[in-house]
Amino acid sequence: MQSDDLFLAEPLDESDSIPRALFWGALLCMFVVIHLPVDRLLSVLSSFWPDRFDDPERRTFYVNFVVVPSKALVFYLSLGILVWPLFRAVRRAWGQLAFVRDKRLLLQALVTFVLLCFLVIPIGPSLLGSMGIAYGGISSSPFCQDSGWFYRRLLKPAVAHLLQLEGFLYWVFSLSCTFVVILLTLTYLARHRKSFGLAGHHAKARLLPLDRMLLLLSIATSSYIIYDYYMPGYTDQFIFILILLGACVPMTSQGRLAIVVLAQASHEIGVFCVLPIILVSYPRRDKLPALTVIGLYFLLWLASFGFDLPRAFAAQGHVAGGPAYRFLFERPHWLVLGSFMSYKLLWGLAALGMWVLWKNHLRGTVAKVLMVLLFPMIMLPLGVDTSRLVGFGFLALLACVVVLDHEFQSRRQRAVLRCLYVANLVLPSFYCALNDGIVFYPGLYKLIARTLHGIARG
Repeated sequence: MQSDDLFLAEPLDESDSIPRALFWGALLCMFVVIHLPVDRLLSVLSSFWPDRFDDPERRTFYVNFVVVPSKALVFYLSLGILVWPLFRAVRRAWGQLAFVRDKRLLLQALVTFVLLCFLVIPIGPSLLGSMGIAYGGISSSPFCQDSGWFYRRLLKPAVAHLLQLEGFLYWVFSLSCTFVVILLTLTYLARHRKSFGLAGHHAKARLLPLDRMLLLLSIATSSYIIYDYYMPGYTDQFIFILILLGACVPMTSQGRLAIVVLAQASHEIGVFCVLPIILVSYPRRDKLPALTVIGLYFLLWLASFGFDLPRAFAAQGHVAGGPAYRFLFERPHWLVLGSFMSYKLLWGLAALGMWVLWKNHLRGTVAKVLMVLLFPMIMLPLGVDTSRLVGFGFLALLACVVVLDHEFQSRRQRAVLRCLYVANLVLPSFYCALNDGIVFYPGLYKLIARTLHGIARG
C-alpha cells in the first residue's frame, strides 16, 4: 500500500486538455490580479501617467470603468481555464463517486450537517462571523479591494460575486461549501476503504451504518469542518474541497496543478495544506511544476511589498498591536489547548493509526502521515487562531481513520473505536486562540460546557 492511495487519487495517463502555454498564462494572470490591489495598481499607473490619475474624478472614473472591469475579466477568464481540468476529471469520475452510487451517503452527510447545527448554531453577529463578515462584504465588489489582509483571498468572494450570492446568500453559500466538505469527507472514507490493504484486513467486514454515522459526526466536530459553524464566511472550505477532490478523483497533471493554484487563490495559507501533499504524494513529473507554482505565488507576494521581506511578514503576522509569535511565549497553555481542540480525542485515533502502520512495517508511510498532519503547525508563529490552523492537516487524520477501519475488525476493537467516537462527540468543541483564549458559541456544546462547569464548581 502506497501513501499516494491515502493523499492523492491515482493519476490519469491522459494528455493535458489545455495547451500548456495557455494554462500557465492563466495561472500567472490569476496570481497577478490577486496581488494587485487597486491602490497599488493606481500607484504604479500614476507613476507613468500622473496627469491621468492625480485628479480625483478622473481617478474614480478609471477605477470604476477600467481597472475593476479589467481585473474581473482577466480573473474570471483565468478561473475558467484553470477549473476546466477539474471539471473534466469530476465529470469523468462522477458515476464512480460513492454518494452517486449510494444515495444513503448523501443522506448521512445531510443529517450530519443538520446535527452539527444543533451542536453549534452557525449564526454569527451578522449571520457571518469575525473575518467572515469581511469576506461577505468583499463578495459585493471583490475587485475593488485596496491593500490589507484580505485582498489576496479572492477566490471564494469572487465566485460568490459571479453567482450573485451576496449578503444573506453569501452565508448560505458558505454553509453549502461546508456541507460539500462533509460530503467529500464521507466520499474519501468510502473510496479509500476499498483500496487500502493491511495484514489484518478481513474482506467480509463492513462498517455498520451506526458506526459510520458516529464516525462522520465525530470527525465533523474537528476544526476543519466545525470552524465554519463558529464563524461562517471564511474562505478555508474552498481549500478543503480542493484537497479532498484531489484525494477522491483521478486527475491529469493540469488538474493537480489547478488544485495548487486555486488553493492559494483562496487563502495564502493554502500552501501549508497542499505543500506536504505535493512532497509526499504528487508524481515525480508533477512535483517541480507544483513547487514552481508555489514559488511564483511567493515571488509575486513579495513583489507586492517591494521585495521587503520583513515588511511582508510583519503585515501578515501582526496581531493586536504586535507580532503574533509573542503569544507563543506569553500563553503556551492556549497553544497546547488550541492544538488539542483541532481534533480533540481523535488525536488518539491518529496515533493509533500510525501505530498500526508502524506495526505493519509501513514506516515510510508513518513519516508521510506525520508530515501532512503536523506541517500546518509552521503557521502558528504567523497567526493566533490555533485550533483553526492546526486543523489544516486533516487529511492525515482521515488517512488514519481508513487504516483503523481496515485493521480493527473484531467486535472488541469496533467497540473501542465506537467508544472513542462517542466520547469525542460528547466532548464540547470550542474555538481556542492565543489572543482570545477559549470562546464558546451558541448551541448544545455551550450548554454542555456550562453544565459541566456548574457541576465542577459545586
